[in-house]
Amino acid sequence: MPLIDAELGPRPGPPGLPIAAVLTCLLLSINHTGKATLIEAWRIAAFCLTAAARHRLGLPDINPEDIHQVLASSRRFYRAFDRLTTVLDPARHDRRARLPQHQADALAAAWEDDDPAHSHKRELLQDIVTALVLTPVRWAKGRGYLRHFRGDVG
Repeated sequence: MPLIDAELGPRPGPPGLPIAAVLTCLLLSINHTGKATLIEAWRIAAFCLTAAARHRLGLPDINPEDIHQVLASSRRFYRAFDRLTTVLDPARHDRRARLPQHQADALAAAWEDDDPAHSHKRELLQDIVTALVLTPVRWAKGRGYLRHFRGDVG
């Protein structure tokens, strides 16, 4: 986590949720549900952790019966993950938009250049993504859920 904290550095505005808490809840989600989804991770963070665990991770307490606190909590959780991907993305843009070819080529070039700062960000982001993708597969394989699967598990 020190590498991620160093990359995020001081940012303007309120501190928000700690990135380490979001990633920890993602790993807990993988362990408990077999899924690496933000919604499952947020549910664990908001409703399943003990008060001591929430305090240790830096997560604020919320009243589950107050819909405004619940919505604010989920938005903070998603924004924290978005902060991480924003900082580590060498060419941030709206991934849902269809781009003209010249803009797509410029963004692809930013991902493929040799700039040391971009290379470091790409490697760190790739490590996080690889862990989030491979952990549920290793977990399922270790428990024997994939023993009848005839394809390549990788």
